[in-house]
Amino acid sequence: MTDQTWADWLQLRKVKRAPVTETVLKGAKAEAAKAGMTLEAFLQLWCIRGSQGLQAAWLRPAAAPSPGRAPAFNANKHAAAAATIFDGVWE
Repeated sequence: MTDQTWADWLQLRKVKRAPVTETVLKGAKAEAAKAGMTLEAFLQLWCIRGSQGLQAAWLRPAAAPSPGRAPAFNANKHAAAAATIFDGVWE
């Protein structure tokens, strides 16, 4: 861990009035492992976000449709109805 990352994280904790305890450090290490990140990368992201705490679950990308699954919007779903409604409108 670089001195800069450690100093930045300590400063963030100080500003947030959140003590740095052994429990906080153990939790940070555990969350970093869950996120598949080094502790330093995890603390850097924590500093960038500026939050009092950070959990690995918060770093997961938003739910996206899985491959092969139809998108939420289907442009062809109402094509027949639109064709009927607008038939001859632009002629």
